[in-house]
Amino acid sequence: MRKKTIIFIQATATLLGTIMGAGILGIPYSIKDVGFGPGVCLMIGIAVIMTILELMYAELILRTRSDHEVPGYSGVYLGAPAKKIAVALGLMGGYGALLAYIIGEGEVFKAILGGSEVMWSVLFFMIAGSIIYSGLNMIKKIEVVFVGIIFSVVILMAFVSLPYLHLEHLTSWSFDHFFQPYGVLLFALTGVIAIPQVHKEIIGMENDFPKIIIAANTFAVIIYILFSFVVLGVSGSFVTPVATVGLGQFVGPGGSLLGNVIAAFAMSTSFLTIGFAIRRMFETDYHFKKLHALIATITIPFTLFIVGARNFIGVLYIVGGVILGLQNVIIIFSFWKARINGSRRPEFSIGVLGLIGGALMLIFILGAIYSIKF
Repeated sequence: MRKKTIIFIQATATLLGTIMGAGILGIPYSIKDVGFGPGVCLMIGIAVIMTILELMYAELILRTRSDHEVPGYSGVYLGAPAKKIAVALGLMGGYGALLAYIIGEGEVFKAILGGSEVMWSVLFFMIAGSIIYSGLNMIKKIEVVFVGIIFSVVILMAFVSLPYLHLEHLTSWSFDHFFQPYGVLLFALTGVIAIPQVHKEIIGMENDFPKIIIAANTFAVIIYILFSFVVLGVSGSFVTPVATVGLGQFVGPGGSLLGNVIAAFAMSTSFLTIGFAIRRMFETDYHFKKLHALIATITIPFTLFIVGARNFIGVLYIVGGVILGLQNVIIIFSFWKARINGSRRPEFSIGVLGLIGGALMLIFILGAIYSIKF
């Protein structure tokens, strides 16, 4: 029983750590114009959608004997052309996410320790890259520790910030641009890329897959709401694109330090999980050697950073709203085909929830169009 509990916690931490990445830093800035209340409503709606999508993907994996990432599964069920599209979207989304974390970590460590944000970004990249090379066993242990730190520090930051809260900052509502935060929120609530890793962690406990997915998404939303409540309640319309960077001018160095600690650990967890997933895709679907897979994983986002791609919020909007949205459409199509042509009986099925896949695809497609126009 104790072993199963540990595995459950580790798997939940892996998914939760993937969900909570750079997106947490962009949420307060993205919802400041629509207001805290409407922003939370949109956040919860997207969280429900992403939970259902992850349940679909989990069932898809359990219906398949072979081991893949998103592009591999799309190749199995939708054919070679769909696999090529999925690879392109997966790499653009994954590289974009890694780029966002490199940018964000530099800004956060500069706020904590001073110095050059480029220097901190490079240092973070080197350390995280070596951990990705080490593999899943190290990553899943790190995820548990880091997620525990994030949750504890969020609670502590909330208490430290209480004297500086202004509730009037949270009561302004505007529905003129209600969907404006869509891209950032979708980015912040996406944990799809970690589902195959979670599956590898819970072999023999597949019946717990739905509980893990629901638990991770629920914790993520709770932390996001609390974090946004504190940041917007303190900073109001003066919130910065990287939310914690500008917090110090309102709550002093202590509050700023706590906020940036949250940011640093949140981005680290996602960088590790997403980086490992991309490395694993190159290994399992394209038979790269381990070192070559790592090089293919980290070279492009680092190169983009070095040549000057450093617009944090802009990366979140495009990666979240457009690239991840279109990738989700491919997952739903693959899920439908797996229900017909799957090679094994799954340990669980989402049942009638699978019927709303069409509605989810429409949401993702419209969201991608909106994000491009925005």
